[in-house]
Amino acid sequence: PTIKLYDNTPYNTEFAAKIISITPCVKGNNLYEMILDRTLFFPESGGQSCDKGTIKIAELAVTVENVFIDKEDNITHIISSDISLEINSLINSDIYGYIDWKHRFSNMQQHSGEHIFSGIVKEKYGFENVGFHLSDNNVTMDYDGYLNPAQVREIKIKVNKYIIQNIDIICSYPNKEELKNIDYRCKTELTGDIRIVEIKGIDICACCCPHVRKTGEIGLLKVISSIRYKGGTRLSILCGFRAFEYFNSLYMQMGELKNLLSSEQSEVVNTVINLKNERDELKFKLREANKNRLITEND
Repeated sequence: PTIKLYDNTPYNTEFAAKIISITPCVKGNNLYEMILDRTLFFPESGGQSCDKGTIKIAELAVTVENVFIDKEDNITHIISSDISLEINSLINSDIYGYIDWKHRFSNMQQHSGEHIFSGIVKEKYGFENVGFHLSDNNVTMDYDGYLNPAQVREIKIKVNKYIIQNIDIICSYPNKEELKNIDYRCKTELTGDIRIVEIKGIDICACCCPHVRKTGEIGLLKVISSIRYKGGTRLSILCGFRAFEYFNSLYMQMGELKNLLSSEQSEVVNTVINLKNERDELKFKLREANKNRLITEND
């Protein structure tokens, strides 16, 4: 199995390793499947997208296009290179890997924020997180019970209070005897060593993904949407820098509306309501005028 360096050192961005195997991809030119003896690259797993970055082989820097893990814990890196690699001579060669830290940290913020939210939902309402998806653009969570808007707002406020408290997030591998005494959340039956992520007093969950060290590093959590889904609830959230970018985008759009409407920002909504009412009134007058014109023509 590939040694998972990201388990214990998620804040590291560079590592050295040896190539165990490298083969051309069946699908796609200039793509290769490479397995290393160790890696910092988190593979697509646990509903989360994989890490991004580059790997330096000899003097050649190649892009890591995808990373995935098999049932035997072998982690495969899909790399791309415009130069044909002499793969037979690369076995046991040293490589140096470089993680895209902005992408990694963003994923850590989102996932740690989700754990707090799901822990509160479980403790307060007894609902399980039955689905989780973390891509480069979206973060969604599915719960097996319905949360109304007031409940979602209450949970969101509580999450952000816990974030401000800067609580430790501890990742560990308890032994089998220790696990028997730990009441942890888990979406699936697990085998082998089980990694536990604990946020003191808030949540304990089996999870394979990198997390921030303290809740304060999440920054903030914003619920983007909440809908009924398969008898339960599907929520979309953003945390940290993604939430900041979302709010910044909204602010810029609001500024453009303010300029277009020649209105103060606080009056934009009222101005749009007035314009809608004026439009509806004009549409009504137009219908009445057309109706009267048809009556006149028929006479």
